[in-house]
Amino acid sequence: MEYRKTQQLTPEEWNDLSYNLKRLHIDYTKHVYRTYVKFSTEKIDILVSFTGDFKHIATPGNVASQFSQQVKFHKITEGYGRREIKTLNGKAKVVWDYAGNNGYQYANDYYANKELKCWSYDISSAYAFAMLNPMPDTTKEPRYNDKVKDHEIGFYKNGKATTVKGMHADIIFPLMDSPFKDWVYKYYKKKEDTENIEDEKLRKIERQKWKDYLNIPQGLLQRYNIFLRNAILYYNNVYIRKYTDQSTVYVNTDSIVSLLPRPDIPTGDDIGQFKLSKENVSFKYKDVGIFQWRDECHYKGIPGSCISDISNIEGWMDNFEYRMEGDLVVKNEKKKR
Repeated sequence: MEYRKTQQLTPEEWNDLSYNLKRLHIDYTKHVYRTYVKFSTEKIDILVSFTGDFKHIATPGNVASQFSQQVKFHKITEGYGRREIKTLNGKAKVVWDYAGNNGYQYANDYYANKELKCWSYDISSAYAFAMLNPMPDTTKEPRYNDKVKDHEIGFYKNGKATTVKGMHADIIFPLMDSPFKDWVYKYYKKKEDTENIEDEKLRKIERQKWKDYLNIPQGLLQRYNIFLRNAILYYNNVYIRKYTDQSTVYVNTDSIVSLLPRPDIPTGDDIGQFKLSKENVSFKYKDVGIFQWRDECHYKGIPGSCISDISNIEGWMDNFEYRMEGDLVVKNEKKKR
């Protein structure tokens, strides 16, 4: 499958380019989404964020192209119920007889909507770290409805997995050395090297780019090989649940929020180690994906810069840095915040 090239531009860059496209009679289409607009020519998609921040726009096509070229892994084209279903927007969604696994999430109902003082520990490149583990060798013929043996991994129709010897599983593959190691080490180093960039804005953009190179592939595997994807999620979930204890109030895939300091959690700068990102800081949450640290808001589906408190999101779309005016992306003079 070929992916179209995607380019991210600032509003000012797009406005200059749109003038030249019209002058040269180059046609393009416009699709406005909640937090960004996509302009598409015959050869490229151009993304412009209303927030003024690139981090709200994902570009999986660019990562997918590099990932497919650089990493040799087994792409399953048929079997295991693999099929492509056309979606309403014309794209093809790949589904399997085996559901996709999900990252582990947890929110303690008792403390929801309460003002707390908490500590937060974040795994450094969690998915990439999980990709270093032994992976299922799907080039081999699997066993069905059997018990897992040494050096094997079993999967279930609901997307779960296990490497525990003696556990029954729906389908079982032998384990092999991970084919993702070179990719992980290459782009993890690129991410860490961004610390040497002096310009803060450029450093954030570059760091986010290399984080995408480490995080997006596990999602791409939904199309290519559901068992590799589910193995990555399995290893990540086992790892973070290992450090979830009674003081834990909130967990979201790669971070643990605790009411107390956690000296038992391994901290450091290496991949897979935790970093203490918040220490005795005001914290509250409503549910998984809806939380805030002091005035730093995270509300799934809404850019944090558009709200000041998770308990009041009314009119958040009026707070974008930019808005559409025809085909131009201009400053939002009516911004409330």
